[in-house]
Amino acid sequence: MKDLDILKQIIKKFQAYYKQMIVNSGHNASGQLADTQSFEIDYSNNTWTITLKMADYWKYLEYGRRPGKMPPVDKILEWINVRKILPRNNKKLPQKSLAFAVAKSISKRGLPATHLLQKSMSSFDFKNKVLGSIFQIYKSEVDTIFQDFGK
Repeated sequence: MKDLDILKQIIKKFQAYYKQMIVNSGHNASGQLADTQSFEIDYSNNTWTITLKMADYWKYLEYGRRPGKMPPVDKILEWINVRKILPRNNKKLPQKSLAFAVAKSISKRGLPATHLLQKSMSSFDFKNKVLGSIFQIYKSEVDTIFQDFGK
């Protein structure tokens, strides 16, 4: 396939849209999740694959986390530092202890799912836009074949 520009433009617009959804939802503490997005397009064996890559914790934002195992305290500590979280009632508590308490709470209660990626794909109409751009790619290829055939 020669011209993937249409498809790449759609995906870049979606990335900007999803980034804005993350920011608007208040889940953009460090900006890392929104800013680490990249994508790959592959066409092989008559199958199109679009892979969106981003920081590995996206799945916890998307699907939440069940109660059980504690999340990494060092990651919670990073989040506390970025968000400038303070203990309730202005208690004097070292940040590492606060991070441990938050991690312990997550292990007991879990985290709710946001489904931001799914919601973004739906409201952006990602599937139909991608299918439309793939149709345009094939149409361009077919038009070129018939132009060459008519010569």
